[in-house]
This record gives sequence, C-alpha cells and structure tokens, in this order.
Amino acid sequence: MNRDNFKKELFDISNNEFRRNGFILSVEARMQLREIISAGVDRMLYEEMHDDFALSKARKNIIVLSRKLCDIETSPRRIVENRTFTTARFKICPIWPFC
Repeated sequence: MNRDNFKKELFDISNNEFRRNGFILSVEARMQLREIISAGVDRMLYEEMHDDFALSKARKNIIVLSRKLCDIETSPRRIVENRTFTTARFKICPIWPFC
C-alpha cells in the first residue's frame, strides 16, 4: 500500500471514531494526530506496508488511540485539545506503530 494513502486512511478512521463519539479535534490536536500517524506509517517497514496483518493491526491501533482520547475527560464542548492528546498518547504507549 502507498504510505500517503495509508496515512489518509488512518486519519479518516480516527476522525470517524471521534464523530461517532460526538467529539471534534482542536486545530492543534488535529495537527498532532496527523504527525503521529505520519511518523507511525513512516516507521513501518516496506514488508509491513504490504502485509495485511500489519495493516490491520495499525488500523485497529488507531481506533484504540482515538477511543482513549474520547475516554479522557475533556472540555464541556467535547473538543479534544492538545493536552488531552498528549495524556492519551502516554496512556497507550507503546502501541505499534504510533509510539
């Protein structure tokens, strides 16, 4: 699979998870999510980018990260902000390939 396409797919999966749970990302958190996804996909080996099991695991793990963000207490407007994002990331690491 093409890395750029996979990054977009993972970002879309994550955004769908947020929407399903009634959350939106702040601009900063959106940028941070893109950076984590980009770094995670770039960390994947060539073989992993062509292995259905590895791709499925990355898809599953971006959902885990997104759900963890939704589980953390956020502002009353249900906006996931930068500090919430950092907290969630520390709670799930190490989760391949994102940390």
